[in-house]
Amino acid sequence: MALRILIPVDGSPCALNAVRHALSLAAEGCSIELT
Repeated sequence: MALRILIPVDGSPCALNAVRHALSLAAEGCSIELT
């Protein structure tokens, strides 16, 4: 599994939602690359 997330960590709802979404996909065994 490849998991690389580059998200501005400013605590914004958008960033938090992106992290949550990526983690949910990772839990399903998907390969994720967000830039």
